[in-house]
Amino acid sequence: MSLRVVDDSVVEVSSSEPAGASGSADRGDGWFDDVYRRHWDGMVRLAFAMVDDRAVAEDLAQDAFARVYRARDRVRDPLPYLRSALYNGCRNHLRELGRRRRRDARGSAIDAAGTGGAAAVGDHVMDVVRRLPTRQRCLVVLRYYEGLTDTEVAAATGLPLGTVKSTLHRTLAALREELS
Repeated sequence: MSLRVVDDSVVEVSSSEPAGASGSADRGDGWFDDVYRRHWDGMVRLAFAMVDDRAVAEDLAQDAFARVYRARDRVRDPLPYLRSALYNGCRNHLRELGRRRRRDARGSAIDAAGTGGAAAVGDHVMDVVRRLPTRQRCLVVLRYYEGLTDTEVAAATGLPLGTVKSTLHRTLAALREELS
């Protein structure tokens, strides 16, 4: 399997050369193939936890991998870079979604329909998390769903460590209140 960036954002998958053929030391396609295979599923799950839409999550993960590929010569450890790219993509998507909903006169009907999947399976906690503001939602997902430390969350989001800690503290207090 070989993965290549086409048109600066689309990753093309083909089986024309064996995985790892170019080696990982030169940061060629083999290095990227390995990163893609090891982290694809986890990045899609992480994006899904933030955006609650499988197709959008896959698109955002694809974009994040394309960013890693373009920056492969500058990236020492691809996982933190990948998380940051994914976080930023999810945050931008959620902001744009919020803008569209505010512009749409039927926004409240769309909001009610959008939470049906979580309610149908009885996942009340994730339903409450999905209603959080974008920053709080992303921090909670990175910290507790992805299992990152506060320091790793700060690195992934570009926020100061103190901001991450205080935001998570306030968010958890609000979640406790909402869930009790």
